[in-house]
Amino acid sequence: MSKKDDVPAYTASAPAGPSRNDILDRYGLTADDKEAEMRRWEEAQAQRLAPSQAGAEGSMRVPLLDLSPNPDNPRRSLLDSDLDGLRESVAELGVVQALTVVTREAFLRHHPQHAEVQLRRYVVIAGHRRWKAAVAAGRDDAPVLISDEAAANPLMWAVAENLQRVGLNPMEQAQALRELTDPPPNGRGLAQGVVARGIGKSQGFVSQRITLLRLVPELQQQMLAGDLKLKRGLLLAKLPAEEQVEAATALQRLAPPLQADIDGGRLTDIHEALGLGEEPSPAGASVDAVPAVRSPRQRAPQRHIRLGDPEQMADDLTRALAPAELERLARLLIERSAAAITQ
Repeated sequence: MSKKDDVPAYTASAPAGPSRNDILDRYGLTADDKEAEMRRWEEAQAQRLAPSQAGAEGSMRVPLLDLSPNPDNPRRSLLDSDLDGLRESVAELGVVQALTVVTREAFLRHHPQHAEVQLRRYVVIAGHRRWKAAVAAGRDDAPVLISDEAAANPLMWAVAENLQRVGLNPMEQAQALRELTDPPPNGRGLAQGVVARGIGKSQGFVSQRITLLRLVPELQQQMLAGDLKLKRGLLLAKLPAEEQVEAATALQRLAPPLQADIDGGRLTDIHEALGLGEEPSPAGASVDAVPAVRSPRQRAPQRHIRLGDPEQMADDLTRALAPAELERLARLLIERSAAAITQ
């Protein structure tokens, strides 16, 4: 039996304590979300990119007229309304976070197809909005970090810099990764493993964030606003789009301890979570209580399991359960019966 078999499964009545993910991490069984390594990488990136580093190699101020946009930047145009707030900030304080740029020579060495483009002395890799806002605000120059190594894969570099920004929420991270993983012409069509290596994250991190893009726009907006937590959003993203909003409402009606289990990653089965809202009310509960909202799957007729004859039970269970559920049930029955024999 492996160590993973020692990890307890979720139960609604489980006592407070470390979550399943906590225990898996403790055993070293999780290849995804290596948070400690991510934090070290992000801190190193932030230190390297910080404009306040006095004398940092490649750090300088350059005239805005010496800067060209990356010809491959997927966001080729920015509306004035997108820059209003940033333009006001830049007009007041200047560009606070340095732009990442490469020299024209380095860019063309890696991208000779743009030899006919009239590029200026430097090409902006990360910070197009800051550069546009500085131009709109009438600024003359901006701080830059010259990193010619970024010329090999400008978009990957820009996304990596964007992801290490403090305060970027999971939905914003997902939207940044969309540019790399979406198929052309909207994206680059890169495999998640390639993107993970390129931005210094685990493949699990990339896969998890990409999953959030399955949420309907209403729930994506809630996550952008900070009203929908990551673990809950990932659960809802497993459902068909037409079920997600109704299911989100149902989860909000669960008891606070259950909601904490969802947001803490201890309750990871969306259908189990929704089913907990359908349990009968205790004796004496108000008849006027608002019933929990059910997903379409849970409104389906319930199949009855007739106890008594094992063959009849097997037939009922085969009709009622999915193949994966039957396999899990069979394993559990074997384990429980073996335990009973050895006692």
